[in-house]
Formats: sequence, structure tokens, C-alpha cells
Amino acid sequence: MSTLAQRLALLVCSCSALVAERSFAQELGKSLADILERHGIPLTPEERDQLVEAARRDQQAQSAEVPALRQAAGDELDAELRALRATLSAEPEGKARIEGAAGKGFTLISADEHFSLKLSAILQIQASYTDLDSNRVGHGAPPIPPFPAGTTYGGDQDTSNWSVRRAWMMWTGHAFDPKLTYDLQYETGGGNVIILDGLVSYAFEQEIQLTVGQQKSPFGMHQLHRASGLQTLESPRSSSFFAPDDREIGAMAWGLIGAPDASVFEYAVAIFNGEGKGQNNNDPGQQLVAAVRLEPFGEVDRKTLTPTWRQDEGDVFHSEDPYLQIGTGLVFNPDTNNATGSEVERTELNVELQFFFQGLSLQGEYYWDYVNPEDQSTGKSHGYYAQAGYFVLPSELELYARYDHLDESRRIVSSLYYGNSPVYEVDEYTVGFGYFFSASNPHAWKIQAEYVHRVTDELGATLQFDDDIFRAMLTVVL
Repeated sequence: MSTLAQRLALLVCSCSALVAERSFAQELGKSLADILERHGIPLTPEERDQLVEAARRDQQAQSAEVPALRQAAGDELDAELRALRATLSAEPEGKARIEGAAGKGFTLISADEHFSLKLSAILQIQASYTDLDSNRVGHGAPPIPPFPAGTTYGGDQDTSNWSVRRAWMMWTGHAFDPKLTYDLQYETGGGNVIILDGLVSYAFEQEIQLTVGQQKSPFGMHQLHRASGLQTLESPRSSSFFAPDDREIGAMAWGLIGAPDASVFEYAVAIFNGEGKGQNNNDPGQQLVAAVRLEPFGEVDRKTLTPTWRQDEGDVFHSEDPYLQIGTGLVFNPDTNNATGSEVERTELNVELQFFFQGLSLQGEYYWDYVNPEDQSTGKSHGYYAQAGYFVLPSELELYARYDHLDESRRIVSSLYYGNSPVYEVDEYTVGFGYFFSASNPHAWKIQAEYVHRVTDELGATLQFDDDIFRAMLTVVL
């Protein structure tokens, strides 16, 4: 039999093996022999028998492979069905999704993840009782700062008060690009809505970022910390007095350089109106602010780079490795108006430190400023605080204490706060505790209580006032 005939016969027989039984293959072999002879290719009886036998053997060999082929095809079909089921059970494409967690708000994310909107809120309810020194009568002593407004008053009036210390709503997220973020934060009270933060940021890189709008001034470590994450109920008097208004309108360039598990350098340079929250600037001068901070051991969690204004106080997560932050800041405002309408050139400087390790926390700041008004009389003042805390029950129960000193030895700037009242030196001693309900997000659900003893001395006189304050507060972050 010719080579052509053999190849044709084997090809046909191979195909028949996949679809036919043995008898069909034999008949096909005979028919093929007839076809070859009609086309001028004669076959001997032996060649005919060989062709039929070859078809039979090939069919048997191929038939042995059929179960394996069927099994492979079945496995492939099963895999495709499983993939189809997974696709059908998954969330349909082209729809936004919502993510949420206790104490971290709710986040709406677009299908293409180009846009996000996070909604969260802070609610703090405070109760306080203030026992003022009766010697205040007739001496014009300065009032205790209104924390919150209406809680305490000047003179010798003792007060007992409930108040909503904070009721803030926060809208944050990104638009078009995760590098372009926004932050809108406002508080409500008395039928009014007050904008706290209204800013837009763009991160060219982690090391170079730009923020414009109303935002926190980068000067002063304590006043940068989140309101819900404070270790004490209220800010140190020295921080409130020396740090610029907690919010200013302007632009800030800042960045984080380093690695979370190595060392981190943070810088910020800003230019603001310098008139405070929501205020326009009515003079040509601008407030200039600069700050630098170093975390030599890396971030607290050793995982993510976090700017100062997103950090909390106290070692709530019982850090296994030591954390240290040291920094300094500078503020210069060429034309701040005092209470009498005179322009004041004011320069401020601070140094700061924060330390965490295994439930222990230490932090403190020193403030110094220099005032040079139009009449060339100068004034200098300083203040500082030292604060410590320790979790006797990790992430659950913390005890803390703070000493705060304020030297208001400059009549020009103190008139911003007290008009023409005398100049004072104030010392505060605070002890308290915090109980945290959530180990995963401690500051989101907590209750705090503290006792404050305040000693006020009028400089150049023999007057001294001893006041006592008791307060407690519930914090809820949604």
C-alpha cells in the first residue's frame, strides 16, 4: 500500500476512533479500501486485511484516551462554572460601595475609586463644678476661660453646669485622584453653624504636600492633636494662650520624610491671615508659621506615616517599642491688633516633646513670645506644661497628671484677653483618669474625669486666688 494511502487511512481511522465503536471502524476500513481501488490504487487481500486491522487497533488506542479527554473537559467545565458562580454572587460592577467601622464613620467610594466621601462625627458631653476663691470679690481677677462657654465666670460666682462641649460633623475624602483630598469640619450650637476646617490638599509626594483653606496652624504640638484624642478634658492654659488661634485661613506646605519603622522628619511652612478662625485680614501683613519635628524611632505603630495633627495623646495601644517626638516652631505676625487698637509685632517660639512606651506617656511644651508694639515698649512672656499618663489596665484605664504654668507678664497682649485688668501669673495642677470602652479604637468611646486646682497671683501685689474645678466628660466618635 502506498504511503499516501497509509496516511489517509490512519487520518480517517484516528478521527473515527473518537466517535465510533469497533464495528464502525472496521466497516470504515473496508470502505476506505474500496475507495482507494476505485481511484487506481489496487490492494491485495492481505493489504485489505492490514488496513482493516490498522483501523481497529487505532480505534482501540484512541478509545483508551477518551475517558481522560472527557475528564479533562469536565474539569475545565467545572472550573468555568465555579468562576461564573463567583462572578454572579459578587457585587455587580459599576456600583459604588459603602464601608464603615465603629468609631471611624462611614465612607462612600465610587465604582472607579476616583471619589470618596467619609462622614463622621464627634459628640462630647461635659459636666463641671467650679468653686472660686471668695477673695476674688472686688479685685477684678480674670475669669476662668469659658471651657465650655457659660461654664465658669469671673468674680466669686461658683457654678455647676452641663454642656455639649463639642458637636462636630466631618466630611472628608478625595476627588478625581487619591492625592487630592478635602476636609470640611463644622460645629453646631445655638442654631449656628461654624466652619472649623474647610481645606483642600494635594500630595505631590509624601514629602511635598500643599494645603489651602481654613486649617490648624502647625505651631504647638498639643493644639494640633485631635480634639477627641486629648488625654485631659481641656487644653493647658499655656497652650491656649500662646499658640495662635487653633484655626487660621491661608496656605501651608508640609511633608513627611523617612520610613515609619526607621526615623521620620516632619516640616510645615505656612502663611495665614493671622486674625483667627473665619476672619479676614484687614492689614497688609501676613502671619508666618514654621515648624519642624523629628521622630527618631519611627511612628508609634511603625506602619504608617502620620502627621502631628492626626495623632492622639496617651499610649492607648501599649506600644512595645519606644516612641519619641521632639520639635520646635516659630510664629511671626507683623501687625496683630491688641484690644486698644494698637498694632503689635509678635514673635513666638516653642519647643515640644512627646514619649510613649508600654502604657507610659510623657509630653510637654515650653512657649516664649516677644511683643513689640508701636510705642516701642516691649513685653516678654512665657509658659509651659508637663503632662504624664499611665495605663494601669492596657488600653482600658489610664491615670494622668499635668502641671501648667502661665506668666502673663505683658500688659499689651493680656489686654486681648482681659481688657485693662491687672497682669497675672497662673499655675494649674490637674489629676484625672480616662476609661476606654473599645480596645481597637480607644478614643472613640471613653469617659474622663479630673480635678483642677488653680492658683492665680497678681504680679506686683499680694493678691492670690485658689480655685477648684471638677469636671467629667463623655466622648463618642461616630
